[in-house]
Amino acid sequence: MLKNWGLEPQKDVNLLQIGRLPDMVLAIAQKKVDGGVISFPNSLQAEKMGVKTLLDFAESGLDIPSTTVVASRKYATSHREVVLRFLKAYIEGTRRLLTDKELGIRALRKYGGVNDRELLTTTYDLFTTRYTKKVPKINPKTVETALNLLAEGNPKAKGRKAEEFMDTSFMDELEATGFINSVWK
Repeated sequence: MLKNWGLEPQKDVNLLQIGRLPDMVLAIAQKKVDGGVISFPNSLQAEKMGVKTLLDFAESGLDIPSTTVVASRKYATSHREVVLRFLKAYIEGTRRLLTDKELGIRALRKYGGVNDRELLTTTYDLFTTRYTKKVPKINPKTVETALNLLAEGNPKAKGRKAEEFMDTSFMDELEATGFINSVWK
């Protein structure tokens, strides 16, 4: 992102490891650092503390990977049916999340350790409208972006292609068999 703005990391901008996201929010709010990358639900708390958003990755048009389901090639090959069953459950769970707001908020409360209703509702709304897709297929451009970021510090990632790290056959099969359409009827 910095390069897109004409800035060189560690030359024009000092990059620091602050710690957990809440620590980053405090560092920015207390003006110990000029900026940082934060995400929900911490960004809502940051806004309440007067921190201004410079860039929202969800609205940036950049292909940036967020939540991704991965398995080793060896496991996926030797346990294909298990992976397919997992993906079926994931898709069914996604449908439930997107169609049952109260269940989604209860899950966020239970597994996210958050009790603030406003924060829970805002987080649910954000993730169900911007990040959670009905058909969770990986976009090769997001993998390319990740590889380019890795290549900055790891020469082994340079010149690698997204397709080397992706296997779309599972989702392709679930679409071809009609499973995905049946979930969303």
